[in-house]
Amino acid sequence: AGTPSLAAFELWPNPAADRLNIRLPEGEEALIEILDVAGRVVLTGSRTRGGLLQLGVPLPSGTYIVRATGISTTYTRRVVISN
Repeated sequence: AGTPSLAAFELWPNPAADRLNIRLPEGEEALIEILDVAGRVVLTGSRTRGGLLQLGVPLPSGTYIVRATGISTTYTRRVVISN
């Protein structure tokens, strides 16, 4: 098995208003967390096993980090929330 590609972790729209779509590589199970710029977890999504996760983001406008933590891989992406 090869190393998972960061490109396989998709996040849109960016900037987002109230909903975020997250797609993980097929078969990848992960816990989705959104962190503020201080590194505090402000929102947690459900685990997903590949496919698409739609997550409501009732957060103040600002820049956040989306972290998807799997068994062997952690993906991170920056997202802007603009209300």
